[in-house]
Amino acid sequence: MNTEDLQTIWQQYDRKLEKNLHLNKELLRKINRAESRRAMYVPFIYEIFSLLVGVGFMVWIGSSLPRLSEDFLLLVCGLVAIGCFLTGTIAGLIQIRQLSGMNYADTPVIRLQKQLAAYEKTYRTIKKISYVLMPVLLVSLLPTVNLLINGTHMFDRPIYFSIVLVAGGGIGISLALWIYKKGYEEKILLANQYLKELEEFETEG
Repeated sequence: MNTEDLQTIWQQYDRKLEKNLHLNKELLRKINRAESRRAMYVPFIYEIFSLLVGVGFMVWIGSSLPRLSEDFLLLVCGLVAIGCFLTGTIAGLIQIRQLSGMNYADTPVIRLQKQLAAYEKTYRTIKKISYVLMPVLLVSLLPTVNLLINGTHMFDRPIYFSIVLVAGGGIGISLALWIYKKGYEEKILLANQYLKELEEFETEG
């Protein structure tokens, strides 16, 4: 085997190696896009579920307004609860629209990063609003649901109402904090990390 044969073999090896590196980079790009999409699928599911729950409560309480109208205070509570759920429904639709508009298949990574940043800004704004509405919803929803299910007035039992309110508020806020952290913030961070790696691949490639 002469020098030219060795050089030819070496060039063939280089071409195969370069091809394999290119294929590996393409595979990594696809994996990062898929993982970023999978991470953001979690808040998308949360929003769909919250939307269905909110609409369900609005329909239930709305159809029960004639019964609630027998007591002005309970009627106000019912209307306030519907208002809170309506606000949550609108916020959910906004987030669902943003999340469903992110096409991970062929959208340039820079645009995906901008879309994710826009969603994160929307999410944080809605999160602040939810902290304000959460106690309002709890105070209005508890006596409304209690009347519709048990047929009793919680306002007639202030100590019981206070205990349920504090317990329900503690559980509700703790659950909301956990969902926000695990279902949203960690997933947004993870999706951003995958897109950052994808950006580096495309810069190198």
